[in-house]
Amino acid sequence: MKFINGSTGNTDNAIRAIEYAYKMGVRIINCSWDNTNFDTGLYDTMKKYKDILFISSSGNNQNNLKKTPVYPCSFELDNVVCVAAVNNTGKIYEYSGYGSEDLIYAPGETILGSLPENDYLYSSGASFATAYVTGVAALVLSEYEDISSNDLAQVLKISKKSLTNANADTYDIIDAKKALEKAKVME
Repeated sequence: MKFINGSTGNTDNAIRAIEYAYKMGVRIINCSWDNTNFDTGLYDTMKKYKDILFISSSGNNQNNLKKTPVYPCSFELDNVVCVAAVNNTGKIYEYSGYGSEDLIYAPGETILGSLPENDYLYSSGASFATAYVTGVAALVLSEYEDISSNDLAQVLKISKKSLTNANADTYDIIDAKKALEKAKVME
């Protein structure tokens, strides 16, 4: 549901979109948008619709999420998963949010995407990583349709593969195969 026009949108419209999605039976929402202002209305809405899993971007402002939280990613709710971007060497994308222990990392740098008129574009950002994790969540949900949003969030958080980059930094990147295996165990 589109509630952002260009690069601007407001939380009231985000809340309306979530409420509409809930009425339509949506189980997963990709929140590829962020704000550094805590919004009680958005928090309460996401908490209320606990049957929806919110997969949220860590933002693209190099925020250490421990010092400068980004919302809805930093909402401490069981049905919110926070995603950061890495490149193809396992290095955190230079603009991605970072610093939270619960972050899920996914590919988010130089991602090939499609445009209208059969055109293509390479782009980068935590939003692309968020879409990737949303796809893994949808894959798991397609196989295990009765899984709760909280269990699905836990499956994503524990379905990671460790990568070590050239600087010996280790990051845990989402692993779709592990997610399917972990969901089967929870069945």
